[in-house]
Amino acid sequence: MRSIYVAVQSCATTVWQSLGISANNTTHAEKLVSGFGAAIGILIVYGALCFYSHDHALVLLLASVAASSVLVFAVPHGALSQPWPVIGSYLISGVIGVSCNRWIEYSALSAVLAVGLSVSFMHYFRCLHPPGGAVALIAVTGGAQTQAIGYDFIIAPVLINACMVVFAGILFNSLFPWRRYPMNLQYLKPSGPLNIPEDQCLKLSVKDYQYALDKHNSFVDVSPDEIAELVESAYEHARINKKAEK
Repeated sequence: MRSIYVAVQSCATTVWQSLGISANNTTHAEKLVSGFGAAIGILIVYGALCFYSHDHALVLLLASVAASSVLVFAVPHGALSQPWPVIGSYLISGVIGVSCNRWIEYSALSAVLAVGLSVSFMHYFRCLHPPGGAVALIAVTGGAQTQAIGYDFIIAPVLINACMVVFAGILFNSLFPWRRYPMNLQYLKPSGPLNIPEDQCLKLSVKDYQYALDKHNSFVDVSPDEIAELVESAYEHARINKKAEK
């Protein structure tokens, strides 16, 4: 009977992991703070949009801003959520989207190229941010209104919206001591490698990594198994270098 239970549990775990359902052990307070922060962010941008325009294309841009708010307020420590990925992706995708809309006659081809080029350029400029792809698409599908605005669309509302989301993220996340945004400005930089004797090093397990993630109390887009794999690869690289130095 126990063997059947174990088999069913193993099968359920496999299906669970295959669907990409990862553990999220953040506290209820963190979950509520994330939602409240996202609401504040979209309120600020929506208020600004209503103040200076009601154009269809500008309203569509709220969808990308909402997606950015999820990252900035729910995953403030994520690489894709940092200020440069947000601002850089909006800027680059805006330029590419408006250019494709302006110079390519066929709308389908324009949309395909706008999104594809935006993703590639975001990689090259180290500002990968998923909502940037939406910005490029909106610049193409905004129709005559976006085309009439021309390259001014990049500054207002695209770049202004990105800056407002980042600014709101900095202010809001600074209110909570367990949140760091921008992440790199508040992490203490290590002075150098720790010189711990090899016989005193502990072998960490997946449970140890899970404990560290739980204690962090912020959603991190990495699993304990992935951390274990990364650490093992790092140890392997260190061992190879140590042998090469001898």
